[in-house]
Amino acid sequence: MQNEPILFKSLKLELEPGIYYWCSCADNFELVICDSSHKDCVPLQFEITEKRLRSYCTCKQTKTPPFCDGTHKEINALNFPE
Repeated sequence: MQNEPILFKSLKLELEPGIYYWCSCADNFELVICDSSHKDCVPLQFEITEKRLRSYCTCKQTKTPPFCDGTHKEINALNFPE
């Protein structure tokens, strides 16, 4: 049985200034901030210096981690052709 394709989107969050860890686990598309529940991947540390609304990557393919660069739109177009 083949897995169904996932429809990716960015996750908009307004985080307080501080140090955070972006979940880089390729099999966890809903988690942005690492909860340390996976031991087979390394989270990316990043710092927020100013509270503001930002888009975070959930497809894990961004070229600007942890922030969304729109790559999910290309993946979605391949997975869900019109």
